[in-house]
Amino acid sequence: MRQRDPAAARRPHLVVMVDNPVIGDSRMLKTADSAFNAGYDVTLLGLAKRTPPAGRHGPVPLYRVTVPAHRHHGHQSGQRLRERLGDVLPASPWPTQLPARAVNRMAAWAVRGMGGRTPLRSRARSLSRHIERPRLARGFRAQLEFLYEGPLDEETARTAAAEWNPDVLVDGRYRWLWPHMEDVEQAFVEALLDLDPDLIHAADRFCLVAAATYAGVRQAEGRPVRWIYDAHEWIPGQTLHGAPYAKTAWLAAEHELAPRADGVIAVSEELADRMRARHGLRERPTVVLNAPVSTRVAMDPAERRPLREEVGLGPEVPLLVYVGKLSELRGVLTTVQALPLLPGVHAAFVGSQDRIRADLQSLAEELGVADRVHLLDYVPAGCVTWYIASADIGLSPLLPTAAHHAALPTKIRECLQAGLPLVVSDMRAQGSFVRETGVGAVHRPGDPRSLAEAARTVLDDLAAYRGAITQELLAEHTWEGQERRLVALWRSLVPTTGTAAGHVLPGERPEDLRTPGHDPASVGIVGPTTAVSTPLQAALEATGQRAHRVGPASEPVVDPTASTGQIRASLVHWLRLQDGPRRLIYTEPAPHCPLIHRRLFTEVTALRAMGHNVAVLLEPLTHVRPEDLFAAVPGHPLDERAEEVRARYARQVRRNRAQLEDLDATLLTTGLNAAGLLPRAVWLPFPVVAPTTQSGPGTATLRVLVAPGPRPPSEQQHVEALVARLAHDPAVRVTRMDVTRGGPAPDLAGHHLVLDPLTLGEHSPTAAQAMAHGAVVVSGARSQVAAGVLAQHLDAVQLDPAILSRVLLAAASQDVDETVAGALAHLSREAADGSGETADLARRVASQLHGAQSVRLAVERALGPSPT
Repeated sequence: MRQRDPAAARRPHLVVMVDNPVIGDSRMLKTADSAFNAGYDVTLLGLAKRTPPAGRHGPVPLYRVTVPAHRHHGHQSGQRLRERLGDVLPASPWPTQLPARAVNRMAAWAVRGMGGRTPLRSRARSLSRHIERPRLARGFRAQLEFLYEGPLDEETARTAAAEWNPDVLVDGRYRWLWPHMEDVEQAFVEALLDLDPDLIHAADRFCLVAAATYAGVRQAEGRPVRWIYDAHEWIPGQTLHGAPYAKTAWLAAEHELAPRADGVIAVSEELADRMRARHGLRERPTVVLNAPVSTRVAMDPAERRPLREEVGLGPEVPLLVYVGKLSELRGVLTTVQALPLLPGVHAAFVGSQDRIRADLQSLAEELGVADRVHLLDYVPAGCVTWYIASADIGLSPLLPTAAHHAALPTKIRECLQAGLPLVVSDMRAQGSFVRETGVGAVHRPGDPRSLAEAARTVLDDLAAYRGAITQELLAEHTWEGQERRLVALWRSLVPTTGTAAGHVLPGERPEDLRTPGHDPASVGIVGPTTAVSTPLQAALEATGQRAHRVGPASEPVVDPTASTGQIRASLVHWLRLQDGPRRLIYTEPAPHCPLIHRRLFTEVTALRAMGHNVAVLLEPLTHVRPEDLFAAVPGHPLDERAEEVRARYARQVRRNRAQLEDLDATLLTTGLNAAGLLPRAVWLPFPVVAPTTQSGPGTATLRVLVAPGPRPPSEQQHVEALVARLAHDPAVRVTRMDVTRGGPAPDLAGHHLVLDPLTLGEHSPTAAQAMAHGAVVVSGARSQVAAGVLAQHLDAVQLDPAILSRVLLAAASQDVDETVAGALAHLSREAADGSGETADLARRVASQLHGAQSVRLAVERALGPSPT
């Protein structure tokens, strides 16, 4: 079951899906905003195309699926083509008798069925004479002519009828023509099965197939789901990329599936009429124009300024503006070609980062108008009208295609809402609109001279054309007006009585819609509980620095027993992570939302792009190369292990380091040697909190603790001999500590001396905790690497190294007896006179070196100071 908070449980879950990365698709973003405002629990679902797998649009989570393309690649390489040809030509035995390469090449011809010459045509015809064909239905030619909206030439019709089974385009068999369709379908359906929506709003052709399949699955389970097909384009008139037969597959898919939708939406009146006639729809599609919102949303001046300011033009300079995808078919080259005929007029292109930008620049230089051509990046959809309002004329110079003749582009309405008269090419829909409303002039498509004449006509009488943009006209062409139809359709299928926490504009994220309880100024501790995470949080809070846990320690990201809702739960946690602290410490090198990001690198990159500072807490030895460690710390216990153990350790370190490659995060570690040997690493003193009970002199028996940790055999022998000798001293009591990994922290209270491992090249966390209890620590000599890191920190916390050396005693294995004996004698004298000076000194050292202020200093060194 999908898990929601109590308020969300009253809201039906609506998935808005589209076959692109979503951000930049103004229609789908406005659709999500409208659904949220109508009281639906909304998820945006798109495709990952060199984009992060997760994001957000205001309060709406966004998830992008990755398409595996297995079938598409198999189709391209010839895999499964015997099956495909056997399906297309069911009565023919020859495909099973040809080598794979021949079948692959023949299939590329046989399923194309669109005419044109290929090198294999004569070979195919000779083979076809031996094929026992099924009945060549005359209706198949009619079917192809219907799909392509016109008669086929004789060769195309003859070869198609000769080589294709007429049934190839029905009952979902269009997938065999274009396997990539099935790859995308699978990716979307898998996400939908997890998201478990109550209603699907599917935009364009890829989502049409996926929504229909998902609805069929739920219907078979007895859990019907309603779905809507939002058609943005007239597919018969589109020029589609890919193999020629891909368009045939899409035409067939739409014709079969559109009538199954519970609702169909079209972007124009003409498209609605043509779709109903073409597909035999029960009802005329609901028309929802792709109009902008009426409110002009200004951007932060630090990010973008109004168009005229950005191009550096005064109000007296005529400025034309084109907004949208830069494409030759959209007439952008025609616009540049017209500028030599418009002296003093500038043209701004606000659009995508397409390769045609270079062509525009080259053409402008060739024509001598480069100083009057301005190429600018997109602005957010909700800010377009504000951004372009300082221009004089909006352009839509489309070149002729069937889709362009039927289109009334979004840029038309954006320009109107910005108060700009229009100059458009004479495409059927946009040309008729401009003539009927009088808001601009029309030019012959692809004709620079005609475009220049139209622009001059409007510029010569700007006031009159602006006056034609009436409030009544604007009211008809706002998203708010279209939203009412959209919400009515949704509620007719899946009613909702709830409302959102507040009305939002496109992309807006009001403060009252943020996840409650998360303070951006605090430090977020992300991930599972570790031996460091709990005292780290306590130490930060002890200094007044707010800190809170994020992740499995407080609430599971996913429920492993649930069959659905895992992606949705991860998206909720991802939004909480974004809305929470701007400074984050990961307690392990793993993503917080693995179902979404899969790799820590992806998750951290997304967080950094949103302004978060990130540090990753590493265990001291998990990422240090063995050769570096053993060079810095000769005689380290790991270097004494068997060759097989050291090789396994080296392999694990390589895997661990690969996970952090190119990671844009600071590394935190409680190991002094690791902090000195790892790049971008900061030493985090193991956090200790002042104990409530204090130990030290005051008892007749001195308690010695042998701390846990790795020891080479030679050191272990010296320790065993020491313990045996001390066991005969009635004034000394020796205790061994065994700590289970992940178990409770050891009880260090009441001990006077702690024997730390001597060959680690640094003191251990146990030593830090022991000093906090007033114990003297006998540890090994620090390596030069560890000493250098420690020296910097001692300066920062203003701790005298001489004081540190009085309570943290360095000893080699062979000298451990002498060092321990001297320390015990000193402690015995203090116990006799009751001074407790050494215990107090140990607590002071622990407080300055490992206490709350020292820990906060290290965190601020890694993440920066707390934002005000």
